[in-house]
Amino acid sequence: MDSYIQKARDILSQFGATCKTSVIPPIGQTKDELIFILDAVKKANPSIIVEIGTAQGGFIFMLSYILKDTNKTFISIDPWSKGTKYEKSFKIYQNTIKKLKSRFRSNRYLYIPEKSTSKNALNTLKKILNRKKIDSLFIDGDHSYETAAYDFNTYQNLVKKNGIIALHDIGGYEGVAKVWDKIKDKNEYIQIYEMIKKGKPLLKESEEKLLGVGYLLKK
Repeated sequence: MDSYIQKARDILSQFGATCKTSVIPPIGQTKDELIFILDAVKKANPSIIVEIGTAQGGFIFMLSYILKDTNKTFISIDPWSKGTKYEKSFKIYQNTIKKLKSRFRSNRYLYIPEKSTSKNALNTLKKILNRKKIDSLFIDGDHSYETAAYDFNTYQNLVKKNGIIALHDIGGYEGVAKVWDKIKDKNEYIQIYEMIKKGKPLLKESEEKLLGVGYLLKK
């Protein structure tokens, strides 16, 4: 068994979740980052969760086991561009979602195979939401300043009051760090939390990295 799978299981057990499967998709966050953000999400108990930059579905996998089979809606936005390494990620994501649907039958798993910056992605999401608001938004897509800023500024409008908005890689990528610093400078949110610490992402092969994750509660 890959060591990252055991680490993922250990994290889930800390939240009272049991995962017996030997197949867990790779997860781009470190152990400390996952515990930090999963704790916040479990306390918030969101009904509608949106993730920008889903890759192979590792984070949604962890969220599903933490939140359990309780009528949650998970929406992924990711282009999974054909002809690139991300095309393979989409196949793994599809397999991950298939297993989650079988395990958590009352949950809904939807995906929008578009770039988050496209009008089609935003319009499709609005149609899915049908005037409802997002409870928890996770931004982990393109790490350029322009895209990270667009993702935050655009999609935060669809998040409910007191909802969670989280950004990954606030310490590992200059563009995302710049967006995060501007968010903190504005002081327009109820509370802001961050955790920036070196660690190994839960991947098959990984080195210690400084990535970081932060989240805020929307006014």
